[in-house]
Amino acid sequence: MTRAIPDASILAVQWMKSKASGQQNNCVEVAFGGGSVYIRDSKSPAGPALPLSLAGFVEFIESVRTEGSGH
Repeated sequence: MTRAIPDASILAVQWMKSKASGQQNNCVEVAFGGGSVYIRDSKSPAGPALPLSLAGFVEFIESVRTEGSGH
C-alpha cells in the first residue's frame, strides 16, 4: 500500500497543473522525482502528497479518463 507524504512542501520537485485550470487553485497537481509521480491538491501545497509509481500513475490517469467519459 502506498503511504501519503504528510507535507508535500518538503518534496524537492517542480509541481505542475493543467493549463486549463488557469489561475484557479482547485485542481490536482503532479510532480515527478526520484522514480515516483506525486499527486497533491493545489489548494493545500503543504498538505499530503500521494506517491505513485509511473505505472500506477498511468493506471490512475486511465481510470479518470474512463470514469470521465461515462464508461
